[in-house]
Amino acid sequence: MVPLVWQATAAVAAALLGAAALYLLLAWLLDLPQRPSGTQLEQQKLLADVAKIALGLAAGVGAAVAVIIGYRRARVEETASHRDDQRLFSSRYQDAADLLGHDKAAVRLAGIYALSRLADDWTQQRQQCLDVLCAHLRLPYDPQKCEPGEGEVRLTLIRLITAHLRPEATTSWCGHDLDFTGAVFDGGNFSRAVFSGGTVSFVGAKFVGGSVDFSSAEFSGATVQYKGAEFSGSTVDFLQAKFSGGDVSFGSAKFSGGKVNFAGAKFSGGTLTLSEATFSGSVVGFEFARFSGGTIHFSGIGHSGHLASLLGLRGSQFSGGIVRFDGARFSGAHVHYSGAKFSGATVRFVATEFSGGSVGFGDAEFSGGTVDFRSATFSGGTVDFRGATFSGGTAPFAGATFSGGTVDFAASVFSGTDIDLSGARVVAAATPPLLPLNPGAGLKAPSTWAT
Repeated sequence: MVPLVWQATAAVAAALLGAAALYLLLAWLLDLPQRPSGTQLEQQKLLADVAKIALGLAAGVGAAVAVIIGYRRARVEETASHRDDQRLFSSRYQDAADLLGHDKAAVRLAGIYALSRLADDWTQQRQQCLDVLCAHLRLPYDPQKCEPGEGEVRLTLIRLITAHLRPEATTSWCGHDLDFTGAVFDGGNFSRAVFSGGTVSFVGAKFVGGSVDFSSAEFSGATVQYKGAEFSGSTVDFLQAKFSGGDVSFGSAKFSGGKVNFAGAKFSGGTLTLSEATFSGSVVGFEFARFSGGTIHFSGIGHSGHLASLLGLRGSQFSGGIVRFDGARFSGAHVHYSGAKFSGATVRFVATEFSGGSVGFGDAEFSGGTVDFRSATFSGGTVDFRGATFSGGTAPFAGATFSGGTVDFAASVFSGTDIDLSGARVVAAATPPLLPLNPGAGLKAPSTWAT
């Protein structure tokens, strides 16, 4: 800083000397005496005015130099402060990382809290801190063989992350990436978390026990991936969750036990994908869910379980959006839409194979939208529409094949829905769909089919 002060002093002194020199030069050129009179006195006053102007300019130069010095000093101090902060943050980061890598669970717990506080304070490197926290969850973990306390360390870490994703969080971590790829979960609470940006990856994660809670969570813009995840014993709860944007994918996930619960969830936008998922013993429930927008893909899923409610959509309301089961295979599972209300959505079973189990629409209400069975194959099991009410919308079966099993429309009421069975094909010796005695104008079926 000393050179700046000397430069400023030199600049001001030069300005003052310049003003004095200007005055003396003009006085010499005009040959003014030391005691002027008359016209010479007026000239001397003019010279004095010029000198005042010069002094004013000198003062301006001094002020400008002072401003420059102040700015330079502030920048230097700011840079020094930033370097100090960076050194402090780096030191805190190293200390927290050392704690997190300690062999004692209690020390690791302290490291988690330390790194969480650092993520709150260090905006520029918050993502780096979150990456380290998530990396701890990705470490090899066996709930049955882990050291005492490690389970609590992991659950605490999940609680801290969730607390920063909730609306009331003092410092929000929404919008940042969270990478749980391949992590093992035997519990965890993500309830009321808001996923509004960034990417949250559960790709290849294993849910092996306990309860993982996403109840009342909001998915409004983030990409949340469960691709290839394995659900072998946990209860994963999306009770009353809200899906209004973003992409939530369970593509190619494996459900071999436990339960995934979407009961009461609201789908008004975004995409939920279960395409190519495999169900061999889990229960996936959408009871009383609300579908008013967005798209849900079940395309290509495979069912081989024998649970009474493998995929439950009882009491759900479909007033918009699209639910796709295109190409799905039901070989022993049970999907229930009992009491569901279809007033505007499209539910597609195009090219779906029903070779066992059951799909129940008992007491469902069809007042709009489309339930599409085009090119579906019914070779076993039961598709049950008994007691359903059709007052609007369409349910085409064009190109469907009936080679076994039962499709039952008995006791259904048709007063406005267009159900077209005329293009369906019944293989010899197979039982055609069972129709009501008085089907009404809305049901079109070959005259050879029994009522």
